[in-house]
Amino acid sequence: IYSNKDMFGKEHFLTTHSWLGCVVSIGWVSTSIVNFGLLHPDYASLSTRRNLTLRSGHKMAGRAAFFLAWATCFTGFQTLQADPMYQAVFALPLVAFSVFIFI
Repeated sequence: IYSNKDMFGKEHFLTTHSWLGCVVSIGWVSTSIVNFGLLHPDYASLSTRRNLTLRSGHKMAGRAAFFLAWATCFTGFQTLQADPMYQAVFALPLVAFSVFIFI
């Protein structure tokens, strides 16, 4: 996507979709690195693995990342499809399955 914009001489990071995608990408990578070091059963210390605050933060960060990823999908679809009916049909599964993320 980045190189395609370069080829056609378009600017980068102009839409909500592009900024959300950037935030989601950085969020996934950073939480993966931190959580691997602090919560992995083989590499983390026992005290960090059992820290309830850290585990709760891990769970909330994952939920936030999923929510932002879904918001990124929806905003990307909005830029491709202007018809509200198609947008509603696309958003319906995202809303329906979001219940499983917050359980």
